[in-house]
Amino acid sequence: MNLLLAAASIAQSVVLIAASTQGGSKTGSGFAISSTASTTRILTAAHVIDGSTSPLVFVGGPRGDHYPATVLQTDKLRDIALLEIQYRGIPTVTLDDALPVSGTAVQALGYPTFASVPANNPQATPQPLPLSQMQLVTVSAKLDGVAEEGESILLNASLTHGDSGGPIVDATSGKLEGMVLGLAAGYGVAQWMTGDGLGISAAAINAFLAQSGPSATPGAPAFNVVFSPNKNTEISNSWTELASSAGFATAAAHKDGGQCTNAAGAATANAVIEERTEEGVFAFIVRDCSGAVYYQDYIDMDPGALPNACRLLGRAFLGYIDTHRPEWQTLLRYGIAVDPKQNPYLALMSVGRNPFGQLIVTHIFRDGPADRAGLHQGDAIVKIDGQPTRALADLYISRLMNQPSVTLVVDRDEKESTVKLTLQRFAQLTADGPIPR
Repeated sequence: MNLLLAAASIAQSVVLIAASTQGGSKTGSGFAISSTASTTRILTAAHVIDGSTSPLVFVGGPRGDHYPATVLQTDKLRDIALLEIQYRGIPTVTLDDALPVSGTAVQALGYPTFASVPANNPQATPQPLPLSQMQLVTVSAKLDGVAEEGESILLNASLTHGDSGGPIVDATSGKLEGMVLGLAAGYGVAQWMTGDGLGISAAAINAFLAQSGPSATPGAPAFNVVFSPNKNTEISNSWTELASSAGFATAAAHKDGGQCTNAAGAATANAVIEERTEEGVFAFIVRDCSGAVYYQDYIDMDPGALPNACRLLGRAFLGYIDTHRPEWQTLLRYGIAVDPKQNPYLALMSVGRNPFGQLIVTHIFRDGPADRAGLHQGDAIVKIDGQPTRALADLYISRLMNQPSVTLVVDRDEKESTVKLTLQRFAQLTADGPIPR
């Protein structure tokens, strides 16, 4: 497929979007991502429709038919929105499964708001176009690579107002590589690239769309946001947006004695997110409820750029959890991050050593296998399958516990009893939704 054919194959999927807000009106681009017998779903940039309750979608350009759109979902951190119109017949795009490769020839399609500057007068000021004169424009470019753990793609192309929300397609295959967000400088990331354009990747679009379908769990687990001493509202909003983008709710809580609790001591959340600002470095850390670090990232920053640092680190974190989804789910559901590849069988309990070297149950996850077997926090595990635990290395204990069932000798209040523990695989544990902590 040559360059012209690549653009032509997807051009009919691209729409013009007009949004009226209290501050006036604005336009942008979008493209059809899916359809039913009576509706079509459109992706665009969240900032295109921000502040508008009923944006208009023009099919076939400004002179084509237009339809009021329902905003189904937005993700302000990723800057992406999903709309739906009561119309069918728009061709839909095909998302690419692989991460884009630096140097790939691509094309960005959109409806620019400004007229192009004449070639004989490059210093002329671009003039805004009335809606009726806007046309679909294709810009050829090359990818400079990916950023933010695959969430963003970088374009060696100068984009303009109105291109936001338009598709970025592989010039050879015609598959969707991402969506235009705008100029990189406007997002504070110009230093990462040689070109000027910034877009959201197909991988991030897929992650966003996965949240718009039916929920596989009955509810959204909650996690904490633990703030550093500054009370910056923009930073607080950034973490709220991160919670929304990750698909989970926030909870007003604090870390107390290794557990995620509120001021009254009741458990309210399954993980802790911290921020730290020290000596020009902004640190973003996610811990489980035992205090162990699940994820951490750092960025050098200007003292006045804290909100932007939150956004950059948040987007990188989204890219990480998209590729480490099982561990993230267990962290949010049980308070500990578990890799099902490394732990085929799970008891859902935490163990540790007391000062006398005994193996002690430090935490039991409600309704998990250990809880159902009757184990309690504080129980001393004396033997596992007949082998005394005091003489066993912790690594060997982990191996013994990594099987379908084990027999434990437990000491509780100086009385020993035998417990048959049937462990479960990760898929079994998550089949019916989250297990409460």
